[in-house]
Amino acid sequence: MAASDQPLSQRELSDRLGMDPSDVVGLVDVVEEAGFVTRRRDEADRRRYALEPTEAGWEAVARFDRVAEVVSDRVLATLGDADRAELERLIDLVLAS
Repeated sequence: MAASDQPLSQRELSDRLGMDPSDVVGLVDVVEEAGFVTRRRDEADRRRYALEPTEAGWEAVARFDRVAEVVSDRVLATLGDADRAELERLIDLVLAS
């Protein structure tokens, strides 16, 4: 959801996370209870739930992004430019598969 401004279904989220849909239901329960997402019936398909980040959810994503950037900078600081480029290439290769 953070990568898109459009609501996701629980099925779409499970596909993106590579998780079983039944496991995603529990995960969504937790983040909904924490106030990070809202879950509502999709008007076009009443069997489907649309998940949308709340303002608190977007703020949590922004905080996570800042922390991830600091951690990444610290971890990658030990690598030279060529090694960093190679690591990025390998990560892209893994993500594409």
